[in-house]
Amino acid sequence: LAMKMLPLSFCFVCNILCAFYALRLTSVPIFTTLRRMTTLFVMLAQWKILGMTPSRRVVECVLLMMLGAIVAGIGDMGFDPVGYLCVFANNTLTASYLVAMKFYFGSLNLAAVDVLRYNCVLSIPSIAILTISNGQLVHVLYSLESTTVDFFYLFLASGFMAFF
Repeated sequence: LAMKMLPLSFCFVCNILCAFYALRLTSVPIFTTLRRMTTLFVMLAQWKILGMTPSRRVVECVLLMMLGAIVAGIGDMGFDPVGYLCVFANNTLTASYLVAMKFYFGSLNLAAVDVLRYNCVLSIPSIAILTISNGQLVHVLYSLESTTVDFFYLFLASGFMAFF
């Protein structure tokens, strides 16, 4: 089962990395505006890979939503080709991840929470290696010294609530 779900985990980790890199290269308004196109990417991936054809009304709504995002972000449009490429790669990875999730729900007969749990557990080693290799672990440990006890209680409570 773990070997079958490794591509999903890989896609998830790449999606996170790509999002962080895109945020580093673009402003938040541009990132948000371009990320609104993710729904179109998901629809195209579901149509191409899963054979799911969206209704005309759904396509019109998605296009209208994208137009609204472009109108909202048009004043902040600064062009960085690498940043835009990273955001579109992030959109593609998000669509791939969501289509893969839908595939795993059906083909492995797993509940959504089980697929998410396996994905998170399989992602831990690669995220840990990346965190240690780029020096972020030191920053996390340093910031933990300055947090309050209330933060830890709330953090643990939010983690436990995921299982109930």
